[in-house]
Amino acid sequence: MLNFVSQDDNHLKLAIFIDGLDEFEGLDADIARLFKTAAGLSNVKACVSSRPHNVYEEAFAGRASLRLQDLTKRDIRMYVEDRLVKDESMQDLFAREPVKTPKLVEEIVNSADGVFLWVYLVVTSLLRGLSNCDEISDLQRKLRLLPKDLKQLYIHMIVKIDEDYKEEAIQFFKLINATQHQNIDLFKSKPMTVLSLCLAKEREENLPTMVKSFISSPTAMVPRWIDLSRRLKSRTGGLLEVQLRGAKLDRISAEMKVQYLHRTVRDFLITREMRDFLQAETDFDAEYAMLKSSVYELQILVKLFLLKNQVADFNRPSLSALGGAQLADFNQLYLAALTYAQRSQAERQDPQALSQTSLLDQLFTLTSGRSFQQGDLQSQEGIIHGSFLSTAVRWGLVFYIRDKLGKNARFTTASDKRKLLGHALKTDLAVTPRIVLALLTIGTDPFVSDLSWQQLPGPKIKPGIPLLAERFAFFQEVIEYLESWSSRRPKASWAEVGPILRPWADVLKHLLNSKVQLIPDKGGSKDQNDLTKASKVIATTFATSLDLSEELQQLLAGQFSQSVEAENSSGKRCCFQ
Repeated sequence: MLNFVSQDDNHLKLAIFIDGLDEFEGLDADIARLFKTAAGLSNVKACVSSRPHNVYEEAFAGRASLRLQDLTKRDIRMYVEDRLVKDESMQDLFAREPVKTPKLVEEIVNSADGVFLWVYLVVTSLLRGLSNCDEISDLQRKLRLLPKDLKQLYIHMIVKIDEDYKEEAIQFFKLINATQHQNIDLFKSKPMTVLSLCLAKEREENLPTMVKSFISSPTAMVPRWIDLSRRLKSRTGGLLEVQLRGAKLDRISAEMKVQYLHRTVRDFLITREMRDFLQAETDFDAEYAMLKSSVYELQILVKLFLLKNQVADFNRPSLSALGGAQLADFNQLYLAALTYAQRSQAERQDPQALSQTSLLDQLFTLTSGRSFQQGDLQSQEGIIHGSFLSTAVRWGLVFYIRDKLGKNARFTTASDKRKLLGHALKTDLAVTPRIVLALLTIGTDPFVSDLSWQQLPGPKIKPGIPLLAERFAFFQEVIEYLESWSSRRPKASWAEVGPILRPWADVLKHLLNSKVQLIPDKGGSKDQNDLTKASKVIATTFATSLDLSEELQQLLAGQFSQSVEAENSSGKRCCFQ
């Protein structure tokens, strides 16, 4: 852009405004050099703000500048006097300590360094002290203990949370963090609202009653929301709040957003260090709580729709009858619920995630308009275009798949599972090897015939006959996927890729089981070439784990030996390198 603007025959004029130059993720020197160059062009004007880093002060020395703290000092003093000095308890202190009290105000103003947010948090802390009958010496000591840096101040505030309230405070922090977009998410997160927080915090056995209460009279929930708002603010030290937008607390409503006090609070709380700290403090599963909240909020939306349209069945009118805004809310809640389930099941290695099954059943029932029972997968079109198991496969809900298949070995037919396996490798979301392994190993073997010979047109195949061609075709698809994955990923140690590759190794071990012939009896040189390719892909993919690679190569060689015997018995010759 700058090269284009700087051309002699270019009459374009450019004005650039940048807030927070110091938040650039690269080197300060690089971004400083860029804007120093831009400021030297006659047809470019730049206005940038930054914290006083040396590199910026040197780069822009001699340029017009101003210090925010010099301009805001008067406003900060007015805020402190209006909010702190005019407090009744502070007025009493002022009468008793007419010299020390003004000095406290002056110390706050001078320590603020122009940062209004710091002043707001400090004044709030001092007012809390006044409510506890602190003397002026107590307030002075508290002020001097408070860090001047915002990040350190946030740490101080969290560490100092009363032990009686810490558990709930951390739950609030984890819940609001759960609504923030993460790298594995494919869809924009739904903002936290008063209603969604209330549902997330409520005990699950009480939620049906809460839903009925809200539908019958939303205003009856206002006292509960007021209490929630007060607890949120007091437990988190004001770092989280309901955005009332100027309204009084008694005008609180379900759709009002719950947010961080400031962007810097968000940036601090979503760091890896803080997430790890919050997790270490309590094992509260915020992802499950938000899944629960999303499912019950979806129930509310559907029931209000039915009530408004005076219909008893969500199939009549169908989902398409929802209006534009309602449909957008419906889709957002549905995708939010799947996102929370995906995150939780991706992060957990224990069977506790099976408790999600009931919630996911409710979700899929709501979104399909029908109950999911055994035999619900008879429609082939339904399997590919909207079946609940197909959706679970697509989103990597491995514990849900395991639970469903494990409870009834005949929950799906072999042909159903073959379709789901194909779907698992072709999903536009992340392919989950644990899903593939569950479909292969739990319940019906997907690579045997499962239809009575009377049901099939043409040549008759009895049930239970191994489908070698389909099994080998799927093995080839897995090899192609791993080849593509290996070519895309950067070089990494086994510690980094091991959690991904171990389940894939289990998938290959299952397919290469020596008790089951992999290559069809009528295999030829092409099949042998495919085995050679598979050997190379395994060597490349599992290069960081030689023991695992060798084990897989031995299993592959065993299949090769079976293939050689089959070829020799049919009079054909083959080779394997």
